[in-house]
Amino acid sequence: MIRNLCTILQRNHQPNRIEDKWLEELLASHLFRINQLIIDYNDFELFKSEIDNFSRMLSIKSPSELENDIENDLYFSGVLPVNLYQNEDIFREIERKGKYLRFIVKYKISGDFEAKKVFEERLEEFKNFIIGHIENENNIKEKIDSIKHELHELYMFSKVHKTFFVIGAYILFKGKEGKIDTGKYLKELWEHTSPEDADAHILNRPPVTFDPFWLTYLLFYGGKNSDIWFDDFMFEDFHGVTGYIYQYYLLCITKSIEKGRNNLGLAQRNDLERMMKENRTYKLEELYQFSNVFELKAKDLIKYCESLIEKSDNWNALFKNNAKEALEKTKEWIDRTSQECEKVKKEIETILPLDPQKVTKCREDIIKSYKGSSEIPEVVQVKKFDEERDKELEFIQIYKRPLIPKNCLIKPSFVDCSTIWFELGRSVAVGEINYLIKRILEYADLIEELYESGGGEKENVN
Repeated sequence: MIRNLCTILQRNHQPNRIEDKWLEELLASHLFRINQLIIDYNDFELFKSEIDNFSRMLSIKSPSELENDIENDLYFSGVLPVNLYQNEDIFREIERKGKYLRFIVKYKISGDFEAKKVFEERLEEFKNFIIGHIENENNIKEKIDSIKHELHELYMFSKVHKTFFVIGAYILFKGKEGKIDTGKYLKELWEHTSPEDADAHILNRPPVTFDPFWLTYLLFYGGKNSDIWFDDFMFEDFHGVTGYIYQYYLLCITKSIEKGRNNLGLAQRNDLERMMKENRTYKLEELYQFSNVFELKAKDLIKYCESLIEKSDNWNALFKNNAKEALEKTKEWIDRTSQECEKVKKEIETILPLDPQKVTKCREDIIKSYKGSSEIPEVVQVKKFDEERDKELEFIQIYKRPLIPKNCLIKPSFVDCSTIWFELGRSVAVGEINYLIKRILEYADLIEELYESGGGEKENVN
């Protein structure tokens, strides 16, 4: 079954490939269940044979490697005619479209594998735009076809890597039950083609990646833009999946750090300002959301990392007999990255413009809250303000003006600020009543003074 599955995936590079829905069924269902069976029976030799088949037959590339290949090809180096570069407007448009395509590949497809359809549509628009300004279109069409082929590989191998990522988590689950030697299985999965005593560097690799960016996007969104993607998998009966997914992610990150890969690609202030200047707010919004999610999940990540540290002896085979120190570095990485994410969020908040829809909702909610709490119409005659007629009016501040968090009013933020708007409207209404009472009391004191100083009946003074 495993060999046949590998053959199907191998032939799936051809134009007449299987439909995406059947590819999903093969990988997310059949491949995962096959491995469940192998691991449940603790058939290590069969597991080893399976990894060997995947490594030899498929020539698997990591998703991040394929992303880089596509990004580089989108520059069309040596393909575009020189005259296109001489027309500033056309060249600027090519750059703009290329940057957005590279953004889709790097960020959107990492979070949602199905975003490849959006990429394909944009790529077709890009191709038509270029063809409309050149005479010989053959080179461009060949490059576009090459990119489409790489895109399909990215789609297929992303799903393969996701499936084996969950298989890694299942290995942890069975290891906790004491049914298998976890370290032995994971070491085979990670290092099948690169054992410690290898005499040469082997190009064929098992279906695992240690790229921290791609792994983190997988943890957050599961390749389907969902933070509950874990629910697609059930390990056994009613056992939870979440803890094992998190712990396996942290083990992969620890290996990534050991290999010197610890960069999530968070932009610096100058980069953020350049994105805004180039009107790439889409990337600012993406970086904001990613930073926000990492910051929210940091506590859980540290908790699971501490759990791994407590049982660090179980992972020594994976980290040169020094798992505790390696995992401690991962814990520091989580804390440091969380702080960097907070900094990126704050900087993006100062750069991004306000979202008109959120500003409108803010105003509507404040007015609604104010009207629901105000008693002014009951005690005075209210006249609607007219900007032209009443321009000479002077206003007084009857309520302390609060500082509103900007994340309430920018597009990528998902914080609920409805309670803030309610409190603002209510507080203004309360401030008005307090002001009226204060003025009435002041007049009452004045009347009392006039009465006492001028004599006569109090009623006459009033």
